[in-house]
Amino acid sequence: MRKILCTVNPEQVSDVHKKSLESALRSNYAKHLSESESLTIVWCELPTAQGFTSYEQPCVSLVVIEAQDDLDQDVRENMLSECAADWSEITGITLERLMISVFDETVFSEYMAANQRRLSLMGRIQFSRHMLVSLLRSKMTRGLLIFSPNVGS
Repeated sequence: MRKILCTVNPEQVSDVHKKSLESALRSNYAKHLSESESLTIVWCELPTAQGFTSYEQPCVSLVVIEAQDDLDQDVRENMLSECAADWSEITGITLERLMISVFDETVFSEYMAANQRRLSLMGRIQFSRHMLVSLLRSKMTRGLLIFSPNVGS
């Protein structure tokens, strides 16, 4: 199972946007990367006051897409281009406020592991519990896998 992680400002990207974006991401993934692999899309909602770009709000939307190792560069670029165009069309967010990366599986795994290493053992346990509860709750109430990076929320 491959993953896509999307960090967004919830005031810029509504649940309606997220559902349309999920369809576009899945379509582009099937078209450019793999029709047969299952895909999980997780949304991280970063509160407005916690994200800045060039000392301004709102922050950029950040999308990290997991792909097979040694992906051909032309395939990667086509995937990035179509995802960026769809994102901008669906949300109205300019391309300057969007950052999309297609990581090879090994790089994606290291990226995720590096995030975990920043936390103490107790922090990892607490954050994992927070994410699990948040993802289950949001799937049941909003139909999407969404969490806040703030453990207390």
